[in-house]
Amino acid sequence: MERATRFEEDFQDEFFNALLANEASVLYSELKNNKNFGEGGRRLRLPDENRILRFYFADVGVAARLGVYRSIGEAVLARIDADETLEKKFNGRLLTFKDVGKHHDPIYAGIWFFRIMVLEGLHQRTADHLWLHYMPHFAGRLVDRAREVRPEDENYEFPTPLGYLLYEIVDATAVWVRDAEYLTKPVDVLRPNQIEGNHVYISFEAADAIGRVMHAILTSPRLPRRLKGELLGVALTTLRDLEPHAHFAPLASVMRTHLISPYGYREKKDYLYTLKQFFDEQDHVLRAHLGNLSKELNSALEAAL
Repeated sequence: MERATRFEEDFQDEFFNALLANEASVLYSELKNNKNFGEGGRRLRLPDENRILRFYFADVGVAARLGVYRSIGEAVLARIDADETLEKKFNGRLLTFKDVGKHHDPIYAGIWFFRIMVLEGLHQRTADHLWLHYMPHFAGRLVDRAREVRPEDENYEFPTPLGYLLYEIVDATAVWVRDAEYLTKPVDVLRPNQIEGNHVYISFEAADAIGRVMHAILTSPRLPRRLKGELLGVALTTLRDLEPHAHFAPLASVMRTHLISPYGYREKKDYLYTLKQFFDEQDHVLRAHLGNLSKELNSALEAAL
């Protein structure tokens, strides 16, 4: 049985490596054609013709059992680390990457694969985070490959394809938090470790992960200031939308905690000062709805002195 399982895993790894290596493969086609919203929230419809995606995600327990997140996740990390041609493309001009080029890019394909898979896991109420925690690793490896910041970078929302890919990572992770809105009612009692009934376990895991995604972005000297601020704004807008709802208090608390202490321990004051600085530069209307985060961040700064 162990040998059969190992063969299955090895085959799957090679299968997805081959698909990602060929931009004309069926995987790219399926991901490009899997953009229509499904039954509710930000969940995406799985067309019958998308056979690979339906095989793994129609019952997301299949994806969990076969560990497809590892096959995709490791293939993406390997390409970020070792593909010199890809690195040059990431650090070039954005041009049409946002609208066209991304559909031929293995890193974008991996991010979108995770986006669909984890949304299915959330909506199917699976008690498995499906290794959405690859997202901080994707972000960290990408920023390590970024070129030096140029003065003109501040003139653009996304100066490079790499900046746009970071946006896709932040947005996907935020969506996994936000879809808790669709799946819960005001009378629900939500708990981080709840894995039975109408739980949103994945949303809590994503609220944890987004802090580590932002840590990688905000602490990098290779990303322009404007990009850092805009990506933090995506995360903070998600938190803002949770704060007014009493039943989301536990979820909002987890998100605040991991924005301030991404790795679960008292953060160094340099990071806290950076986070505070970028928070203070956000739109004043947004900050007005984030009083809890502001207080907790100030308390963390005082404790770090």
